[in-house]
Amino acid sequence: MRLPGKLGPATLGDALGVSFRARVNGVLELIEGRLCGPDRAHRIHLISGLVQEVESPLGAPKIGEFLRRDGWIGPSALYELERLLRSCPGRRAAHLLVEARHVSKLQVAVALRKQSKERLEALFDLRQAELRFRVAHLAPDAVRALPLLPADFLHGRPRGRDALAANNGTEAERDLHWSSELEPGREADQDSVRRALRRRLASAHPDRYPSAAPSERAAIERRFADLSAAYRAFIGS
Repeated sequence: MRLPGKLGPATLGDALGVSFRARVNGVLELIEGRLCGPDRAHRIHLISGLVQEVESPLGAPKIGEFLRRDGWIGPSALYELERLLRSCPGRRAAHLLVEARHVSKLQVAVALRKQSKERLEALFDLRQAELRFRVAHLAPDAVRALPLLPADFLHGRPRGRDALAANNGTEAERDLHWSSELEPGREADQDSVRRALRRRLASAHPDRYPSAAPSERAAIERRFADLSAAYRAFIGS
């Protein structure tokens, strides 16, 4: 599996698409480098390429709020939950609610799924972050979210090629978009795109045009430089 190295030219949808097709088990990390304060990390836990859990400080209320919204617990249960969390540091709210018999495991699983989905929505708004992947397996847990399905995290999501298609910028950017459409109706994998871009780079190299006039050579060199920059951005180097 070959993931993009960062968000920017590539999107979170690109990274999740690669992970889903490879059916990976592990953690996809998004690391935001911030000017003020330490870097901020977000983690997407994957099982067989499906999003199982999302850890992020962005975008979602606490689990008790989801259960309250759905009418499964009331104010008294939320008050008791806060008391239990203070007296049992390190315990997860979901476990405490199930143990106290306020909700069932299935109700918590549904609520955790909604929480993960909202957190993932917030991550799709990130524009710049370093991407890392590490192989890992979630430890057995009696209280766990129902996984998100491809319709939740892939269908209709922005991809890097979409941004390039909508961009009215350089000819090199349009070349980059063209190279991702190697087989109409199918999504090209990263290696296929890379090979196609290298072929395009080779065909655009200034050395292939030794008899070009000075004015033509300047345009050829400019186009080759733009295409090289787009290629480097695409592979995350």
